[in-house]
Amino acid sequence: MPRKIVAKQYSSQESLALIHQCEGRSNRECIRNDNSKIVMRRKKIYEVYNRKKILSKSKHSKIRKLSCINKIGPLDYVFYSILNTSYNMDQGTATAAIARGLIALNKRLDSNNITSYYLNKWTQSGENIMVLRGIDSKHLKYLHNEAKYSAIDLHFLHQRWSNGRDIIVLTVFGQQEYLQDIFEGLLPLR
Repeated sequence: MPRKIVAKQYSSQESLALIHQCEGRSNRECIRNDNSKIVMRRKKIYEVYNRKKILSKSKHSKIRKLSCINKIGPLDYVFYSILNTSYNMDQGTATAAIARGLIALNKRLDSNNITSYYLNKWTQSGENIMVLRGIDSKHLKYLHNEAKYSAIDLHFLHQRWSNGRDIIVLTVFGQQEYLQDIFEGLLPLR
């Protein structure tokens, strides 16, 4: 059966004398001669140890929190290409329109020194290209108005008809986390 630990309060001079007696000895040797009371030294050792442990835990948790806040993960840059599916196009024509839109936007980004930096980040992050379905020309104009402030750059590919021009492909380049909210409801093109 474990012994019950009882701590007795001493005056400051008595506790200093007891601490001086107990220095260099283990806690079991620090028990008073009458074996009924334990010296305050043992309690103080535990208090100091626990305080150091708590402080070290709080320091580590603060450092860990700060490192999590300041940790900048890889920024994923993405090309989104949205195809107007209201026109009946065969697979080759649709692929050519998407490729023309991507190439035109890529050339425009590469010609500017500032945006070429983001294009290099895109190549480092894995060259992601998302091809999505758009409903019609009005839908692509709406997506253009939604994405023009959160995207780095945009490009339209128009088709001229006898009564005007319609948007065939909208190509958008930017950070995935900003553009994902705009394009989350669109289905991928198959």
